[in-house]
Amino acid sequence: MIMFSRIQATLICALVLLTALASACSKQETARTLARRLGEADRVIIASQYAGSHPPVQLTTEETKRLVQAVAGAKKESRPLTATPELLFRFFKDTNVVAEFDAGVTVFWIDHGPDPKQPGLRRATTYWDRSGTLKMISEKFLDPEKRSVNGAAVE
Repeated sequence: MIMFSRIQATLICALVLLTALASACSKQETARTLARRLGEADRVIIASQYAGSHPPVQLTTEETKRLVQAVAGAKKESRPLTATPELLFRFFKDTNVVAEFDAGVTVFWIDHGPDPKQPGLRRATTYWDRSGTLKMISEKFLDPEKRSVNGAAVE
């Protein structure tokens, strides 16, 4: 039987604890974990990143479901992309914000907070929507002729 001194046992416990804490802190949100949180929302508002360019629009229940599925199935992009975050998708449950993300026409970003190595910048992961849902919703938002509320065009 192996015998450990009290100091060795304490060091081993401390090492195990530090390893557990380090792995817990390094867990970043993925498209799937974000989609689980988004699924709790009862409404979604899309807004332009540029003040005054387009009024905010609320998604229909069907559009919200399709968007959550698209986020869950999105592919993480490892290559650098040139894309502009034109839209902000904000998900609500009652009056509380459940989650939000910036999006271009075919990509969205999951924000992981400030970048400790580059002050003033944020760490984000880019995801590409393979389903085309984000593009369809974005085009509807950006093209006023495609918008409608109960069949009537919205100005």
